[in-house]
Amino acid sequence: MTIRSALRALFIATLATPAGLGCSGSHGGKSADAGCSASGASCATTGCCQSPSDMCLASGTDKICENAIPPECDLPSSSNLPGVSIQFPNAPCTFSLAQAAGGIQIAYQVVVAQNLAGVHPTPGDAGHCQTPDASGLIVGFSFDGNGQKYCRCDTGLCAAATTFTTAPAVGSYDTTIAWDGRNWSGPSDTGNPEGAAFPVGTYQLTLTAAGTWDNPDAGSAGRSYTVTGTRTIVLTN
Repeated sequence: MTIRSALRALFIATLATPAGLGCSGSHGGKSADAGCSASGASCATTGCCQSPSDMCLASGTDKICENAIPPECDLPSSSNLPGVSIQFPNAPCTFSLAQAAGGIQIAYQVVVAQNLAGVHPTPGDAGHCQTPDASGLIVGFSFDGNGQKYCRCDTGLCAAATTFTTAPAVGSYDTTIAWDGRNWSGPSDTGNPEGAAFPVGTYQLTLTAAGTWDNPDAGSAGRSYTVTGTRTIVLTN
């Protein structure tokens, strides 16, 4: 049995126990249990959580009240460019605030299952500075949620918009995103500093590649395409 399956089983069994157990266990009872810890707070001393959906789980050298059923890391993705997808390897999607502050790496892959030609990737940043990577696409990203945002949406003002033409070849193209857990929209051309750190919470990482494609089979030129990949990112104390 996997850890996730065990947590699910324990979560369901706990909900089935009679009410009134208060703080006697590692799981929360009722929200009125003032002696138990709130979601996201340390429960090393209390040993229990207020929310019935939380458990007192180990987090570094501490124990934190966290949702007993972890969110799935990978969220729905989409693509209308034939054979092309953005995928994430099987890796953790939960990090402590300290880990994020020290710098984390999020790996992803652009997978091309069939050779293409006549692909025109479009820069997604404000200054049109982005260029195609080894996959032949331009992939932008953004961390969002709870009023927080990190992206490289503005890296400065580059030359006039350029029309790129690429021919993505079959293969898997590995890339990583470096992030320090802070708000930012990019350096712009003014040295824009990073903002405050993201607080504890659940966020979404969205990767997007867009542009047009000259589809030879359909005899059409300039057909728009969008390829997305999404992943849950959880920050804990």
